[in-house]
Amino acid sequence: MRPCQRTNNLSYPGKPVIAGTRITVEIILEKLAAGETPEQILGLKAPCH
Repeated sequence: MRPCQRTNNLSYPGKPVIAGTRITVEIILEKLAAGETPEQILGLKAPCH
């Protein structure tokens, strides 16, 4: 099985992402606002669609 490969520009056009990931800054801020800790967020992985 091949790993999911997508470019940041195609995955989230116009949205800033964390370097080397497909995780948007918006997702990080939403999770912090919802009460998640940085440690919980660091375990976050972007889903492959």
